[in-house]
Amino acid sequence: MMKKKFARVMSMLLVSGMLFSVAACNSGKKGKVVKISEDDPYFSAKTVVLYQPESTSDQVSITNMVDLGDKFAVVMDIYLGSGIEMMYSGDVITKSVEIDGEMVDMEIINSPETTDIDNEDTDVAADQEGDEDVEEGTDEEIIDDGLSEEGTDEEIIDDGMSEEDFEDYYEDEYYEDDWSQYQKKILVFFDYDGNKLSEIDISDMMNDPNAYFTSMTKDGKGNLLLCFDQSEYTNNTYKSSLLLKTIDKDGNPVGEDITIENKENEYIYSAIMDGNGHIVAQKDGQNGSVLGVYDLTGKFLFDIKPEGDYPYIQGIYPINGELYVSIYSEKVGVYKVDFEAQKFGAKIDAPNLLFYTPVITDNGLFINKPSGVYSYDLTTGKEEQIMSWNDTDISITTASQSSMLPVSKDKILLSELYYYGPMSYYGGVPDLDAEIEPLTLTVLTREAKNPHAGKTIMTLGGLDIGYDDALAKQILEFNKVDEKYRIEIQDYSDRLDMSLVMSEDEDGYLKALNDLNQKIYLDIVNGDGPDILYSSYYSANMDRYVAKGLLVDFYDIAKDDADFAKEDFLPNILSAYEVNGKLYEMPTGFYMTGWVGPERLIGSRSGWTFEEFNQFVDGLSSDTVVFANRTQKDMLSSLLNASLGKFLDYDKSQANFSNEEFYGILELAKQLGTPLTQDELYSDENYVDEYALMSSGKLALQDAYVFSPMGVAESKSYFAEPVTFVGYPSEEKSGLMCSSSGTFSIVSTSGSQDGAWRFIKSMVGADYQDSYAKNGYGIPVRISSFEKQIELVKKQAEDMNNGEFYYGMGSYELTDEDIEFYREIVANATVRGQIDEQILGIINEEAPAFFSGQKTAQDVAAILDNRVKTILSERS
Repeated sequence: MMKKKFARVMSMLLVSGMLFSVAACNSGKKGKVVKISEDDPYFSAKTVVLYQPESTSDQVSITNMVDLGDKFAVVMDIYLGSGIEMMYSGDVITKSVEIDGEMVDMEIINSPETTDIDNEDTDVAADQEGDEDVEEGTDEEIIDDGLSEEGTDEEIIDDGMSEEDFEDYYEDEYYEDDWSQYQKKILVFFDYDGNKLSEIDISDMMNDPNAYFTSMTKDGKGNLLLCFDQSEYTNNTYKSSLLLKTIDKDGNPVGEDITIENKENEYIYSAIMDGNGHIVAQKDGQNGSVLGVYDLTGKFLFDIKPEGDYPYIQGIYPINGELYVSIYSEKVGVYKVDFEAQKFGAKIDAPNLLFYTPVITDNGLFINKPSGVYSYDLTTGKEEQIMSWNDTDISITTASQSSMLPVSKDKILLSELYYYGPMSYYGGVPDLDAEIEPLTLTVLTREAKNPHAGKTIMTLGGLDIGYDDALAKQILEFNKVDEKYRIEIQDYSDRLDMSLVMSEDEDGYLKALNDLNQKIYLDIVNGDGPDILYSSYYSANMDRYVAKGLLVDFYDIAKDDADFAKEDFLPNILSAYEVNGKLYEMPTGFYMTGWVGPERLIGSRSGWTFEEFNQFVDGLSSDTVVFANRTQKDMLSSLLNASLGKFLDYDKSQANFSNEEFYGILELAKQLGTPLTQDELYSDENYVDEYALMSSGKLALQDAYVFSPMGVAESKSYFAEPVTFVGYPSEEKSGLMCSSSGTFSIVSTSGSQDGAWRFIKSMVGADYQDSYAKNGYGIPVRISSFEKQIELVKKQAEDMNNGEFYYGMGSYELTDEDIEFYREIVANATVRGQIDEQILGIINEEAPAFFSGQKTAQDVAAILDNRVKTILSERS
């Protein structure tokens, strides 16, 4: 259960943290100007190529990076595409092969036997052109468009080979090939300036084809310990052993190999030598993780099992002769290993090690956080910042998401983690002609003088800014060309209360976030906030900021700017963000959220009132499920998505939940949601297969997330029938809700409003918006870029498998009707997503008493009126 909870918490950290981001502090009182001096810290950045892929189909990743005191070693996992451009599209792969000097697309079944195919293994008739049939008697297997002569969807193999013979053929032929020529792992040594010293092909160390490299650590004596798993599957059981090879800093073998035999269905991911005569292994099995302890010959000594039903050991950390582990179970935390007592010692208060993978060098323990590099003292729990990402000229996304190695306080190395070629997210368009980018190392070196001396610091505040790659690149570009201002980032996510996040309270993360957002709001009120407020995905509730006059109206600041025209943007989207005709938030992009279900059940509506939604629910057959896998609190949050603001008056600091509409919402949430907790709901015995319900026509509604026209086609595929997208119930019967992919506001106390507007204007300019459309970050707000997104997605659909995609419940095509439907639902998006998470948290605290029958809806509403009024009054 804890492992599932941890997965959800991490998802919330990576997504929800972005959802409710709002602001940070540090720009000071109104009119205050802070300029950079020559003495301010600055690190120059030198980029070094670690590996140069040969084609866009190559895949390269860094799996380990270890400091060796005078140099460092990295392990690279490399998959060579060998010039074969393969576009994975579900059940079929389109493969380009060379015929008579020209590239011709072939379609092959995407099964485990045919995932990787070499050009040399495919005999193609030399004289075929266009769609002519393959000459009889050849050995090639080319699959047609998936339709038989009778029009069925059975697969036909054109050379007459039966499907069984085809599978048998590849069953034999596939495994006879030496696929190691396409995939390898190499160990490379570099000096601290990024110069390559030597290279070892780890694949050459293994003769067993069933063995593979798993990890690299140190042996406690300055050598490298390489771990290889040797696995065997028989009769639905799994048996493996761990092979340990030790090499010195020059790659020479040290001592004898060590083999550790595992128990049945037991797996060792990583092992270390602690320097005190032990091999310590992280073992995973059917009942969770245990810490295995062995002598230096591999002889088993004892196991130490964490408490809990299914514990998970995340990491093992040897520090100053002691060993520590981070554990997720009923008792989440970091523990010191007591070898003498053969147990874990007392819990250590080190919550940051649960969320930031530590880097251990001879100089201590370090973590890479959104704001910079920190040293971390496990005994005291204290952090010290070594450097801020504001003190250099690299993307904060690159910095905070790279593998980091602090050589000293004056030199820090950052390695990119992977190169996967052109990829597509949420309907983005992969550019197969894109330049092949190398995997790089960045060497950061402290300089004596700051080259930006004299520029004015302009602060951009928010949460998890480092996850927004497009924003980070735009900041980098602005800082490069603007002669007056330099943007510095204040990311408040560093200050989340991790102890609350990892508590047994399933709302712990939201409570920690609410506390943080309240502190940020008070900083803004007191004039200590940033120049620019940034929020990604769902906007944090901005009504209270507007009510206090804390934000600048964009229409006013842009009225004399010839480079900005309101008519260039989707009018309904700007209107959704307006307050009394003023625009305090500038959206750069958005996506749409709401519900989707079969048209035969919902009809052709785009929105509904609560009364109409109740009628819809009452009219469903008894064997139709309205929603699957929803707790009552989840359901209540969904129902309040578009209507919570109706019960709040920020100007007067009043709340009014004591009315029939709110009583009805509580009753509906109780009826449609399950009383199970999140952990209970996600257990194997309670979780419902939504796809099975959809394929059988027994699911009425599902959450909808639309980033591009593909969202329409995908939903039809899921339900295998025509669908209707509908907004959350509201008095206005609004359509899908416009959820921000990033909004900006200018703080009224900022002394740099001209620079803030100049930066924000670049985010809605044609260049950025076109890039936004291409990369699939969301739906652009600029009309011309919105049209470009549609054209790019149409081209993508035409280029891949003749317009046919394989996703969801099967194959689907993007049709002209889908695109027009997409335009329609975008045009119907007139409400922005804006939830006050602190108030929603209070509602979620009080509502369970109604769900369990302990209190009436009227009792709960009266409590909410008082509690929320107090919160609103405190804010004012």
